[in-house]
Amino acid sequence: MTEPVKPFDAVGAAELRRLTRVSVSLISGAQHPSGAYPAAVGFAPYGFAWFRDGAFVAEGMSRAGAAESATAFHRWCAGVLSREARTIDALVERLAAGARLQMITFSTKSRVAPCLQPW
Repeated sequence: MTEPVKPFDAVGAAELRRLTRVSVSLISGAQHPSGAYPAAVGFAPYGFAWFRDGAFVAEGMSRAGAAESATAFHRWCAGVLSREARTIDALVERLAAGARLQMITFSTKSRVAPCLQPW
C-alpha cells in the first residue's frame, strides 16, 4: 500500500504563511463591496457569486483571520435571501409541483436569474 500524498510536507511553515497572506490579499481585493465573493477573479464578464463556493471561501478567510470578510459575505447572503424571498418561495412551490430546477444564479448585484426548465 502506498503512503498518502502530503503535498504540504514539502513546503515549510514560512511558505505556508506567505501563501496564506497572498491568498487573503487576493480574495479581499476581489470581494465585491456588497460582500459577495466573485466566482471568477479577474474575469469581469462572469459577475456571479455562488453561495456554496462563497461559503468555503468565507470559512477559509475566517480561519486566516479575516473574519470581517466572512461576515460581509454572510450579510450579503442574508440580504439576497431576504430581498428574493418571494422568488425563492415561488421556486420552492414550482419544485413541489414537479418542476425540475436546472440552475439559480445570484450575481454580485444581488439579482436572481432563476432558470426552471424541464429536461
